[in-house]
Amino acid sequence: MPQSFNNHKIHKWSIWRAALMVKHRREFKHNRFNPLLGLLIGCLSLSLPAIASEPSGASKSETVLKSARQVVEDTAFATLITIDQAGQPKARTVDAFAPDADWVVWIATRASSRKVAEITQTPQVTVHYYSDGLKSYVSLMGAASLVSDLATKRSMRRLQDSKKLYPNFPDDYQLIRIQPTRLEGVLPGFRGHPSTWEPIGVNFP
Repeated sequence: MPQSFNNHKIHKWSIWRAALMVKHRREFKHNRFNPLLGLLIGCLSLSLPAIASEPSGASKSETVLKSARQVVEDTAFATLITIDQAGQPKARTVDAFAPDADWVVWIATRASSRKVAEITQTPQVTVHYYSDGLKSYVSLMGAASLVSDLATKRSMRRLQDSKKLYPNFPDDYQLIRIQPTRLEGVLPGFRGHPSTWEPIGVNFP
């Protein structure tokens, strides 16, 4: 809900409650106390904080990202989607690094793999996560870049990036860094639009 609309609604409820309270005090002063009026004012006092506590845009985005991270953490493998030279989307399962605090994702691969050539030509990619346990998914869209400096390769190499996979490390070990621009998902607490099925989304700066 837009914050300006939310503030307007709170303002109207506040005015109405204030008017009822004035009426209530006058009737009480003249021994014409109305218990139903007192009950109504009490209900309004309880409902107004609930309206005021509706999340702002920033706090809602934080809640969405927290829910999205829960889905990612419940996913063993991700799917990396690239665009090939003919414009055809290509998808493959990858063992991606966990997204960092800014949702930057790293992926290790063979330097000779097709995804490296495809990213070189078209850096726009999507990383997709699906959790069967949560019945939820996250799609992370962004721009991929190839990182080849030796210090970064050595610092980021994992146990699963074994000599069997990369017999000529570091020469055949290629890191892909994905800078996110948008996250979308059907998440715990955010199940999408009821008629269009459009997922909840967050844009990154």
